[in-house]
Amino acid sequence: MESEELAKEIQIDYKFAFMHDALMVMREILEAGKEIFIFTSKPAPKLREQLSSTLGKDIGEVRWGNKGDPTTFKIIYELEMYLGNRLFSHTADKLPELIAARKSGLFHQMGLIYVNRNDSNLEDVVKKAGVEMYVNDLRDVGYIPPCFPLGPFAEGLKRIQITKHSGIPIISRTFFL
Repeated sequence: MESEELAKEIQIDYKFAFMHDALMVMREILEAGKEIFIFTSKPAPKLREQLSSTLGKDIGEVRWGNKGDPTTFKIIYELEMYLGNRLFSHTADKLPELIAARKSGLFHQMGLIYVNRNDSNLEDVVKKAGVEMYVNDLRDVGYIPPCFPLGPFAEGLKRIQITKHSGIPIISRTFFL
């Protein structure tokens, strides 16, 4: 079988794309009646359906884009605001995307959560980059209703009416992956 044909035959299985702690936190958020959505670097067909099946509840949209570019965060933020949603944080295990999220001006410093998955960054390095939340397990953050202001760019977007709130640790909607 040719490699192109083989690639077409392979079905992507996202069931193991998320660590256990992330799945537990996502389930906690959904059980609290809140929503999550996924922000990936590349298109992820069928991720929403597979993750919803794993969690037992529907999740929000799967969006993708250049997570290293602050403008991408602004575009997604404006879209979510237009749809009546409100974003409070970004959770990641890669520092460059959290730096881009910080540079977007959308998030309060406590709304950026670095999850130490492989000891690639020490806590002091992450904090020097402007990311205050450093955890080894997302369950360490726990679910806390939104309780801090938005970043300066987000505050400037008040022209868009916010009609719905959703949630995750210290946040209302978040990005994973």
